Amino acid sequence: DDNRTAATCAAAAGFARLAEDVLARAEFLAPSTVDKELGADAVHAAAADAARNRWGAAFAEAGVPTAAHASKLVAPAATPRQKRDRRYGELGFWSSGLVARAALDEYGSGRVRAGRPRKFVDLGSGVGRVTLAAALLQPGLEVLGVEIEPGLHDAATRATAALGGIATHALGDFLADDAAWDADAVFVNSTAFSPELVKAIEERCARLRPGAVVISLTTKLDGIDFVGQFDVPASWGVATAFVHRRAGFAVATPE
Repeated sequence: DDNRTAATCAAAAGFARLAEDVLARAEFLAPSTVDKELGADAVHAAAADAARNRWGAAFAEAGVPTAAHASKLVAPAATPRQKRDRRYGELGFWSSGLVARAALDEYGSGRVRAGRPRKFVDLGSGVGRVTLAAALLQPGLEVLGVEIEPGLHDAATRATAALGGIATHALGDFLADDAAWDADAVFVNSTAFSPELVKAIEERCARLRPGAVVISLTTKLDGIDFVGQFDVPASWGVATAFVHRRAGFAVATPE
């Protein structure tokens, strides 16, 4: 399997902490040739580790240090479909960093609207693990998370406040939130989503701005160009991240 890394192999074998805190970290921090030549790799690692410590402390302060704590905040489902669509799972700090970097830098167009920062959105953002990791690792990024579960949203709000309000979290249905679809990069953990919800996401993705990147976990989306995939450790084991891009490239223009 060409997508396997040391981190995903460890996650598949049940060594979740080793996969995330050691191996996914090493993958995220792997220096480029340029970094080595400039001696920037050590500086980058120190800054990223400091960001990881702040991230962990914020969630501890918010009362959700682990996925197990967060999952207890999900309200009982009213229907079988709701139970499936709202099943809880999450990524850790380093896996979130790998996703954000892929969406914004490795597969993104690299072009932004004049005078505005790039925008990263997490659909179904839970307690804010991915959003806050992205905001910490990419200062200046506009970050929005949309979550329908009040308990999860409240925890995300507390964690965000502990970090000085570096991201925005909205409570509600991401399908109905137009701000969630005005983005340069969109992430959705669609692992447990019903076919009906995936179809609705595909329909909205078809109207994203040209060049926008969408990364979905476990489920490849139709109606938007597929451009690559990679695996990351997750709270339930290993997840395949499917990378899609809306046809065309946006060019920054003055407004």
